[in-house]
Amino acid sequence: MLAERERPYVSAYLVQGNGAVQICLRHILPNIAPVVLAQATINFGYALMDLAGLSFLGLGVPALTPDWGRMVFDGQTAVQQGYPLSAVLPCVLIVLTVVAFNVAGEGWADRVARRDR
Repeated sequence: MLAERERPYVSAYLVQGNGAVQICLRHILPNIAPVVLAQATINFGYALMDLAGLSFLGLGVPALTPDWGRMVFDGQTAVQQGYPLSAVLPCVLIVLTVVAFNVAGEGWADRVARRDR
């Protein structure tokens, strides 16, 4: 936002008498929307991974609350007994969800960037 604010077109709009709110909403926000959207979906993936990791360590949600990290933790004993599916399936779902959000964020960002051109 700060780098976009220093662009010459912002100064031109200020000279024309446009207000700061109007410049932000009509010109700066559409220019930074693809980056913000992509960054938000990537950060969601990081948050999901962090939540699963904390739950796996026992520092996340309470024991009876369903959570993928908790499912991986509970599946450790099954892995040791030769039944890995109960721990592998939540891991696969975590990875697929993070990748899906990242791909969706890139797609939305590309669509917004193409629309603005």
